[in-house]
Amino acid sequence: MARFLPLGIFGLAMLLLWVWAVFDVISSDAELVRNLPKMIWLVLVIFIPTLGSIAWLIMGRPAYASFAPGGARARGGPSSGSTRMGPYGPETAPRSRVEPEITDRRSAELDARLDAWEQSQTPPDELDRRAAELDAREAELEARQRDLDARDDPA
Repeated sequence: MARFLPLGIFGLAMLLLWVWAVFDVISSDAELVRNLPKMIWLVLVIFIPTLGSIAWLIMGRPAYASFAPGGARARGGPSSGSTRMGPYGPETAPRSRVEPEITDRRSAELDARLDAWEQSQTPPDELDRRAAELDAREAELEARQRDLDARDDPA
């Protein structure tokens, strides 16, 4: 009986790990789960208990999660006193919320570049000439279509 004791303790530890992993997968936030979708992790943990549980611990658990099942809290989450839920990234840091500074000098520079670009484009009188040519072509095509319709319809 003494030789079966280590196997029994190991088996009990694996059973506890498996139960904990199932509850942890179920209660983890789907957006924070890593590498695979939450449902695939659940299937892996249920149908391949030992390997699935260890893989969940190493590769699937949300980063910065506590050891309580579902204890996944992003940095800046409720555990840190913030009211914001969800992932925390560099764009949410207070220092990165600074609006880009547009000075009067920069605005004047951009206006000058826009004016230069507009002047380099086709002159307005050229556009008027092209529009008139296009209107004449459309009128000619409409006249041809009326002539064809008149030939096909002898009534």
